[in-house]
Amino acid sequence: ASSEVPTLPLSDYVGFDQLPKQEVQKQLIAGFVFNILCVGETGLGKSTLMETLFNRKFNFTPSSNDHPLVKLRSNTFDLQEGHVKLKLTITETSGFGDQLNKEDSAAVILDYINKQYDAYLREEMKAKRDLQAYHDTRVHVCLYFVSPTGHSLKPIDLVTLKALDGQVNIVPLIAKSDTITKGDLQKFKARILSDLNDHGIRVCQFPTDEEEVSEVNAKLNALIPFAVVGGDEPLYSLGAKGGGGARTARGRQYPWGAVCVDDETHCDTAPLRAALLLHNTEHLRQVTRELHYENYRRRRLLELGFSEEDGLSLGELHERQRESLAAAMRSAKDAQHQLTLQRAGEIDAKVERDIAALVARKNAQEKRDAERAARLSAASRALDEEIAEFKRRQKQQQQKPPVSRSQRGGGSSSGGLFSSLK
Repeated sequence: ASSEVPTLPLSDYVGFDQLPKQEVQKQLIAGFVFNILCVGETGLGKSTLMETLFNRKFNFTPSSNDHPLVKLRSNTFDLQEGHVKLKLTITETSGFGDQLNKEDSAAVILDYINKQYDAYLREEMKAKRDLQAYHDTRVHVCLYFVSPTGHSLKPIDLVTLKALDGQVNIVPLIAKSDTITKGDLQKFKARILSDLNDHGIRVCQFPTDEEEVSEVNAKLNALIPFAVVGGDEPLYSLGAKGGGGARTARGRQYPWGAVCVDDETHCDTAPLRAALLLHNTEHLRQVTRELHYENYRRRRLLELGFSEEDGLSLGELHERQRESLAAAMRSAKDAQHQLTLQRAGEIDAKVERDIAALVARKNAQEKRDAERAARLSAASRALDEEIAEFKRRQKQQQQKPPVSRSQRGGGSSSGGLFSSLK
C-alpha cells in the first residue's frame, strides 16, 4: 500500500485558505518579541547604536568600567510600528575587557545566555504552563562590537567568540568605523574574517535559499563584519543649513565633514538595520528557537539522565524527573536511617563497655573492702584476746595471799632483800 496521502480537490469554497490571515491576525494581537545582546568594551557606542537602529532615545544608564567582573544590564521596551507591537529587550555588557582573566568574561556572558534558555525550559516543563503569556527572554542575536584598532581581533575577542559559537546567533560589528580610513577598513574586515576562519568560529549568515531575500541577503553577508557608526545629530544638506525645508539625516558632525549613519557609502549601519529588522528578524528568532535552544534543551535533559531515545512528552519527562528525585530522597533518607542505627549501636556498645568497667571497679572495691574488714576483724579479735589475758593475769595477781610484816621485815635489810630475791 502506498504511504502517500492523496491531494483531493474541493467542489466548493471551504475557507481554510484564510488560515495564514488568521495566524497573522493572532500574532498581531499577541505581538512579537526580539531580544538583542550587545557585547563589547566600554566606550564602543553600544547604546548609541541601539538608539540609532530603532530611531528613538532609550535613555540607558551610563556604563562604568569599575567592575571586578563583567555585568550585564537588561532593559525591556514596548514598541509599536503601525499595527505591529514589539517587546524589545536590549542587554549590554558593562566592564567587558577590563579583567585580567579573559575566560571569566566569556563565562559570565555564556552563563547569561544559558540562564535564559533554562528559564524557558522550566516554563515549558510546567504541568500548567502558558507560553503565550510567558515573556521569552532567549537571546535572538548577539551583536559583537570589535574595537576599531585596524589590526586584528584581540585575544579577548577570540576567547569570547569561541565560547559563544554555537550558542547564539553572532553578528560581528566594527564599532566606530569612522575612525578608520576606507582602505584600512576593508583590510581590517579581511583580517577579522581570516581570524574567525583560522579559529573555527562561525558567525551568522543570513539565508540565501529563499527567493524573496536571496539577493539582498547575499549582499548583506558580503558586508560582514558590519562597519557601523551610531549617531543622532541632525545633519543638513548643503545650502539649506538651518532647516528651511531641507531634508535632514542623522549622523555625526566633524570639523572635516559629516558621517551620515543612513548613507551606505559612509557606513554599514543602514544595511545592519535592514539585516536585523527588515529582512531577517523571524529567521533569527527561528534559528534561536529550533537550533540553539533545542541544542541546549537536549544537553540539559541528557544531564538530567534522559536518553535521546526516550521519546517522552515534556509532562512524562517532568514526571520521570520527579520520580527520580523522590527515589533519591528515599535513598538519602534510608542511608540517614542506617547511619543513625549504626551510631546508636556504637553508643549502646560504648555504654555497655562503660557499665562493665564500672561493675568491675565496684567488684574490685568490694573485694578490697572485704579483705580490709577481715583484717580489721582479726586484729579486733587479737586485741580482745590480749585484753582478756591481761585481765586474767591481773585477777590472778590479785588473788595471791598478802606477805606478813615479819616476812617483810625479818633479818637484816640485806638479808631480807636476798630473801625476797630467792
